[in-house]
Amino acid sequence: MQELLSIATAFVIGLMMTPALIRIARERKIFDEPGARKLHTTPTPLLGGVSIFAGTIISFLFWSADYFEPAQLFVLTSLVVLFISGFIDDLLPLRPVVKLFLQVVAAS
Repeated sequence: MQELLSIATAFVIGLMMTPALIRIARERKIFDEPGARKLHTTPTPLLGGVSIFAGTIISFLFWSADYFEPAQLFVLTSLVVLFISGFIDDLLPLRPVVKLFLQVVAAS
């Protein structure tokens, strides 16, 4: 039951944050532009990962506080590395080799 509540919490947080982040991305003109390797044909607001990350972390910390183990810090650290690299990539596009390196670091 606790797992379902955790998933529901993350979903609701993401659902509530996404419209505000879309508005911020539009105001600050933070878009993913269409291109040859893109599926979308119109500029798409970025920063959606922020709501997913926030929902996941908040839900994880809230629902697993009673069962938290030090080994879980590795998972949280990996999530933070992936989030920060994705956030930076949204604002200042990173070269593919840099993104791959950061993903390998997070997976390690």
